[in-house]
Amino acid sequence: RLADGHIPPRGAEVKNARQQQLGLVADDGNAWLAGVKAGETLKVFWDGAAQCEASLPSTFTPELLATALLLPCKMLEGQPPPAPQKGAPL
Repeated sequence: RLADGHIPPRGAEVKNARQQQLGLVADDGNAWLAGVKAGETLKVFWDGAAQCEASLPSTFTPELLATALLLPCKMLEGQPPPAPQKGAPL
C-alpha cells in the first residue's frame, strides 16, 4: 500500500536490486513474493519504470513468516500515485 492509501496497479512487478522479478501485485494490492532476503529493498514497477520501494525487515523470525507482512511502498521522487482501479479500496 502506498502512503496515500492507494495500491499499486494489478500486474505491477516487484523486483530486487538485481532486477529479478520476485512477484506481481494482485487486484487487492497484495503480492506473493518468492526468493526474498531479509533487509532487502524491493522496488515496484509499473508504466515501464520503478515507482515505489519497500524495505523488508532485517530478520525473518518464524512468527513473522507465519503472517502476512504489510509493507508500505514509498513513492520514488517525481512519480505520481497510480490512478485508482475499479473496485479498489482507497
